[in-house]
Amino acid sequence: MEPRELDDFLSKFYAEVRKVDGSLYSKNAILAIRYGLQKHFAASRGFDIVNNKQDFPSSNAMFSAVLVELKRSGKGTVQHKEPLSAEDFD
Repeated sequence: MEPRELDDFLSKFYAEVRKVDGSLYSKNAILAIRYGLQKHFAASRGFDIVNNKQDFPSSNAMFSAVLVELKRSGKGTVQHKEPLSAEDFD
């Protein structure tokens, strides 16, 4: 694919990506997916899909919109586990 075609594809991908059960991923999961794609495309094609705003404007805009929507739907926060007690350390 050429950069413009990839930009269109990534725009649709970011908008539609879901878990197997159809639910939305968390913000951190979407970030991890994007940086995994960034690493793949940088190594295989030399494309910088994150920082190249000229060749990938639509996908970057869609990614930002998806993050806003995730935050609005409550998926933008980190859910921490309960801290380990002193007895668990022993």
